Amino acid sequence: MHAPRVEQARHVGERISLRDAQRKADAALVAFARESPVTLVDPKARLCTADACRIESGGEALFRDSNHLSVAGAVYVADSLAGCFSDLR
Repeated sequence: MHAPRVEQARHVGERISLRDAQRKADAALVAFARESPVTLVDPKARLCTADACRIESGGEALFRDSNHLSVAGAVYVADSLAGCFSDLR
């Protein structure tokens, strides 16, 4: 068995840090939504489970890069965004 390379170990550490940063950002958004007249809609609920996030559906990529939805991804999460527009008339 080989020891992990430094690059691999650093990448794992970065991934954990990114998850922690995402949790903090999510908590800040939830707190803001509680105190403000805004509707918070999180497309992660449609894209992710507790273990992983979907990156494709029906053979189409849902992201155009590491952090932005593709057109197919936007269509995939569109229904989950309906709450944002329910009060608009």
